[in-house]
Amino acid sequence: MLTVNEILETLENYREHGYSDFISLRAGNNFLVDSRLNLFRHPNGRWAIVFEKLVFDVAECELLLELQYFGNCITDYAAQYEIVLMNEDSFCQTGNGWWLRKDARHWKVRGRKLAVSNNLADYTIAGIKPENTRCFSMLEAMRQLVHKTPKPFRATTGDLYRFLPADLEQVLVLDEWYHVAYQTDYVLQLNAEGILTLARDLRNVLDTTGHSLETKKSLLNMLINDMAKQNCAPGTYETWPMLAAVLVTGDPERYGPREAPTTHWRYWPNRYEEFKRPGYA
Repeated sequence: MLTVNEILETLENYREHGYSDFISLRAGNNFLVDSRLNLFRHPNGRWAIVFEKLVFDVAECELLLELQYFGNCITDYAAQYEIVLMNEDSFCQTGNGWWLRKDARHWKVRGRKLAVSNNLADYTIAGIKPENTRCFSMLEAMRQLVHKTPKPFRATTGDLYRFLPADLEQVLVLDEWYHVAYQTDYVLQLNAEGILTLARDLRNVLDTTGHSLETKKSLLNMLINDMAKQNCAPGTYETWPMLAAVLVTGDPERYGPREAPTTHWRYWPNRYEEFKRPGYA
């Protein structure tokens, strides 16, 4: 019989289960535009989570919908792929480098024409503070458009079931949730006591005599992984135990968060956006 702990064990040990990484809202050199979670289950104990991440790849001038699958019934080992929703051709007539042209009228997404905006009020409604109030960046235009018309940018039923058994039922969809990064950058999230503890433990390992550098490297990796689990693992905060309970019972009411959502793009800036934040040093 499926249990909450079994699901959390899979999510917390994602590398052991063949996944390249856990759900990450960081987009590296790309820009996060939107995200979504889809939960699927079957009464016989099979379950799956499909994570959607919409990103703007500036280098390739593409808007990508990245899908990543977790569960005990995924039909492909890789279980992740991306869909190009807009490519360079889609942007060439509407953009002037980083900036949206003032005469831009629409973008074509999945064969559908969607109006782009050069109206400051539309960006304000979407919670966007433009870099330049006289013109808007391509990224700002994308975020405004997705805020206004999200459906064309979300995974279709066919997209979602690409690596899933057809008899799984979709039981919950979340457009936002409380999320903590579960990667090696967790150290930046430690409080003062946590940082001091980690520094002390690292020194103890490095000062150990009688061990080769390779052994010390392995010990350091184990230490960092253990620290990550103690501070950032899915089972350490309310979101994932609740979602696991939904998957076990099939009852979406088991998800009743108290924490405010943190998956909006403003919480996950890329390097460029971080640099432009006030107080950056």
